[in-house]
Amino acid sequence: MRKDLKNINDLRDNLSFLLHKLNNLKELEKKKEELLRLLQEHLESEKIDSEKLVYIGDQLSEIGYHEIKNNRRLQGILSLISALVAYKLANDIESASKSYKLLSNILANLENEALSWREWDAAFIIHIIYMISEGVFREKEKEKPVKYLKNVHPLLIELANMVNNLVKESCQVTVLEDIVKRTEEIAKKYGFENIWHTFKDILNLFIVFRTKKCDEGSGHGSNEEENAKI
Repeated sequence: MRKDLKNINDLRDNLSFLLHKLNNLKELEKKKEELLRLLQEHLESEKIDSEKLVYIGDQLSEIGYHEIKNNRRLQGILSLISALVAYKLANDIESASKSYKLLSNILANLENEALSWREWDAAFIIHIIYMISEGVFREKEKEKPVKYLKNVHPLLIELANMVNNLVKESCQVTVLEDIVKRTEEIAKKYGFENIWHTFKDILNLFIVFRTKKCDEGSGHGSNEEENAKI
């Protein structure tokens, strides 16, 4: 009887812990959504508040660390690359460098893990995310050879070429709707549906970031990013 009571109490304690963890997760998601909304507002605004952007970057970095630690790595990647965008807009190079290095290590580990399971397409999407992180941090692509390219779906290679152009080209944002739509249609069939949703969020963020940087360089605003979102 005493043993049964102990088991019941243990179950009750475990349930309380899980409910507490679930509530924390909901609060975390709510906080993240608010931070991403604030970042989007800064991307669409002509004025830059560096102090607020650093705060957004710090908060998103903290959330990203938590997500990675709790094996929510795809969510963590989105948080960390969003933090990188915030730091770059604020011109906080030191924080951007730390965020970029952490992100690069995580992406390398994920790509290698996908390759170990012969998930070529998922691995290549992670590679494209790495290209985007380079585009944010250095505002140019750092060449990184892909040895498994022959195993990758041709649509993803085409998509990577378009992203590469977006990284390298000066101010012309490539509209990606068609290639993204066609790739989305094969995502479930070829087993990279989960990572694809995260990738789309990251790509949209990068399109708006690149447009803003180009607008700053040309000295005038633009609504082109609204047309370029996918």
